[in-house]
Amino acid sequence: MKKLILSILSLILLASCQEQEGTEGGTADVFKRASKGTHHELMVVLEDEAWEGRFGEYLRETLAEPVEELVEAEARFSFFQVNNSAFDQLLFETYKSIIIFEERDTTPFYQIVYDEWAAPQIVVYYGGPDINTMGALFARTKDDVLQKIEDHDRKVLVRRLRKMAYNNLPPQLSEVYIDRMVLPSGFYLSQDRENLKVFKSENVRTDQYIFFHVRPIGENPMGEIIEARDSILKNYFEGPSDDSYLGTEMRIAPTLTQTTIDDHIAFKLSGRWRTYGDFMGGPFVSYTVFLDDLDLVVTIDGFINGPDGDHRKLMMEMEAIMESARFRQG
Repeated sequence: MKKLILSILSLILLASCQEQEGTEGGTADVFKRASKGTHHELMVVLEDEAWEGRFGEYLRETLAEPVEELVEAEARFSFFQVNNSAFDQLLFETYKSIIIFEERDTTPFYQIVYDEWAAPQIVVYYGGPDINTMGALFARTKDDVLQKIEDHDRKVLVRRLRKMAYNNLPPQLSEVYIDRMVLPSGFYLSQDRENLKVFKSENVRTDQYIFFHVRPIGENPMGEIIEARDSILKNYFEGPSDDSYLGTEMRIAPTLTQTTIDDHIAFKLSGRWRTYGDFMGGPFVSYTVFLDDLDLVVTIDGFINGPDGDHRKLMMEMEAIMESARFRQG
């Protein structure tokens, strides 16, 4: 009986996720090669037959699921497949994000390892006796696994953004209670108003905006998030034609989720903005942070204006910038 109990426990442990500690986007190991690949890109190591079969189709649909907030459909991940036998250490092992499916004569398992062959890097192993078993395990665990890949991407992205960020933040940000932040120096102050600071970054294909707004905590703080946002957009951002103005697209309802930034309760609002009276629009994301000790709300809002480009990549950068904010006290 004792041996039976031990055997059952062993099977449970093998079938569960194993996660090895690593840098997770922290300081890279000096003895590791530098990883390659940008955010929301990953490599799938899987036999060709499985890739072309039912599981491969399901896997591609899962990874390519469109991001709803973007005006034009863009996949959650960009990816490519490599056959297990062609997986060459020197050529492929330095990729930043890898998912490996490998048939093994063992109980199904998956394992997450950081900085396996390069740094920063995340490698997800799935093992099992056949592709059907591994596929079933992936279907049960994909939400957690893909979220961990995105979290790792965000940490790596912050490191990369820090290399091009202001060494000393513009002093106007202190007026909206920002103490520290990874803000790329390409963003310049375009509007400086009491309780409102607008930063803009311009390039050939897109314009990016991040604005900071401070207001007292009201009687209905949740209901005021979109109302305050639309008031700022209408009054301080010009539309492309006379009598046009910017606002939140409500025909496709934005998504509101609770999170934390710098240990403060915050609400993330993501969706699309539109132009009333004209045809411009694009994705946006905002974080409304409650500084309870000061009885204040700080909103950091970012949106993109451009007809084309990799909006998914740019929005990930926006989110990483805004989530890096740290607030001063008093």
